[in-house]
Amino acid sequence: MATLYYFQDSASIAGVIPAMDTLTSNLDPDTKQPYHPSILAAMTLARKKMNRYYSLTDDAAPYRIAMVLHPGLKLEYFRLREWEKEWIDQAEKIVREEFAANYEKAAASEETSVEASPAQVSGVPMVPF
Repeated sequence: MATLYYFQDSASIAGVIPAMDTLTSNLDPDTKQPYHPSILAAMTLARKKMNRYYSLTDDAAPYRIAMVLHPGLKLEYFRLREWEKEWIDQAEKIVREEFAANYEKAAASEETSVEASPAQVSGVPMVPF
């Protein structure tokens, strides 16, 4: 299933964690399905490997940044899947820090050179996380 997903034109870094979530949820060895013991053992090993790769995404901010900025995911993805509040807060913090470190100064100088839009005048953010 993940292979087909990534062969589509829509594959992106924002889709890595959702794809891993899907794969991991289908590798539950505690399922009620009557699988042969060798299949259950393989599921356990595959889930262990997936968890290892999943944990590596914690060390790479672009995965969370891409998800938070993705119009169809945002922080809502994490909330709907009941991620721990600290993890959700950390994802938002990473995006805000990246913006402040690399884009805020450029955005501020561009804003002063271009006439303000109605959303900027009212102080309402255009796209919330």
